Amino acid sequence: ALETTLVAHGFPNPEGAAVGGASEAAVRQAGAVPATIGVVDGAVRVGLSAAEVERFGQAGAAARKLGPRDLVFDISEDSPHITNEMVRNALSEP
Repeated sequence: ALETTLVAHGFPNPEGAAVGGASEAAVRQAGAVPATIGVVDGAVRVGLSAAEVERFGQAGAAARKLGPRDLVFDISEDSPHITNEMVRNALSEP
């Protein structure tokens, strides 16, 4: 599982989305299936499309970082939200 933190907060737009795409490509090249995690339009998404990853890059610092206690309260907002490692780990458990 990959975090949208890297895309939204780690690099300026459009570099963040490019890094996100490169990260997914590296995971695929290693023989695994990438699953970038974020909250899009009020829904937790595990496995974002390229357009959704780009949306996080465009949001930049405006994308709020959510932890487990924030998830329920902030999920209804329209803006994209990145998730912290605790949420990522919980959502990516088999």
